[in-house]
Amino acid sequence: MSFSKKKIIIILGFSLISLVTYLLISTYMSRSPIIIVTDNSFHRLYGPERLRKQRQKISRQLFRRVIPVYVAETAGHDLIAIAVEEVFDLPEAVVFPHRYHDGARIYKENNPDIPVLVMGGVESQEEEIFIRVSTDILVDLYRAGLSAALLAKDKGVLLFSDGPFADVYRDAFQAGLRERGFLDDPTYINANAVFLAYDDIGSIVIIGPEQRFFEFDLDIPTILFSWVDPGMTPRSVKVIFDDSSWALVTDAFRTMMQTGASFNLASMPLALADRLDRNDNKMLKSFLKANLLNN
Repeated sequence: MSFSKKKIIIILGFSLISLVTYLLISTYMSRSPIIIVTDNSFHRLYGPERLRKQRQKISRQLFRRVIPVYVAETAGHDLIAIAVEEVFDLPEAVVFPHRYHDGARIYKENNPDIPVLVMGGVESQEEEIFIRVSTDILVDLYRAGLSAALLAKDKGVLLFSDGPFADVYRDAFQAGLRERGFLDDPTYINANAVFLAYDDIGSIVIIGPEQRFFEFDLDIPTILFSWVDPGMTPRSVKVIFDDSSWALVTDAFRTMMQTGASFNLASMPLALADRLDRNDNKMLKSFLKANLLNN
């Protein structure tokens, strides 16, 4: 092949790459974005760098822009709706955390043709005009039970909650424990109660405010239900269950497009590999994919 022909092929190759790149960018920019409502306290808790990476990940997965709308925790519900409207006229969908469900309702009433997802919380018995993505706490607790049994080794399991713990939740948690051969009953404690028998505990599950517990500075393997940046937690935390909008929006959006109705979605669990030995990390990763309905 002559030099001139090689040069022509190279030029055509670069031209083709440039054209494909231009078409991809044009298509990406022309697609309506997804808006995610968040607030300053969540931003600090989740971690700015972590949030930036998660935004990029969601954008790649859905091949569309992701626009965060930051609101003040004290903002009125109508002001939150207005803030979203001012960002983009016709987004593909708007995602609200469940604590701003009143703002979501106002926005949906003003924009009936735009899909609105409210993420987190439990299933509502009321008829709602938006799509609620409730946390599938039964699957979460089953997975937490599998994980807690592994981390406990030959000791007991303690579960902290910030309120009454329904029997159906206990059953799901204990089903995970039993699946791993943990036959003793776990200890259930309200987060505000006094507990001193930590020498007999091999793993702890925390559902609710964790700061008070961390003040005890206990070196016991811990499973945490939280949005907090793992880097802000003590080394004793081995697994985190995250049900935030930013963790679940990709699966939520895809499911919404298929069903168009409210549904449950399990949290996004993360085994912190740098705090686990290789065997435990491998086992935990398999547990965190388990589905309660298959057992």
